[in-house]
Order: sequence, then C-alpha cells, then structure tokens
Amino acid sequence: MVAKIECEITEYPVCPYCGNEYEDAWELGLTNEDPKAEIDCPDCGEKYDVKGEVTIEYTTKPKDGWK
Repeated sequence: MVAKIECEITEYPVCPYCGNEYEDAWELGLTNEDPKAEIDCPDCGEKYDVKGEVTIEYTTKPKDGWK
C-alpha cells in the first residue's frame, strides 16, 4: 500500500506525487488577487497546482504596555 501524501493546509507546498516540500514558495509571488501557481517539482519533475492561503491574526495592548 502506498502512503498518502498530506497536501492540504501545510507549511510549504507539497508535491502530491512524491511529497517534496517546496520551501521556496515565497518565490512564487502569490497574492490575494492571484493566489494560484503551477510548480514543476524539483525532485520528481511532475507539474502540480498550488493555491496560497493567508491567515492574519492580531495582538493589541494598551498604551501603557502589557500587564
């Protein structure tokens, strides 16, 4: 049995064919207006699509600092 490659909600794009993590994802230039790209896997050579998703969280503090 072939192990399933986890490809959803990962730190880096993961090749669905061989499991390679594409750690240079920032080079893809994904934006809110264009969050999709195509990657040629540097390990196995297969092409696959990637969609970037960004979550923003906020922390606030009073003007007199953390208490």
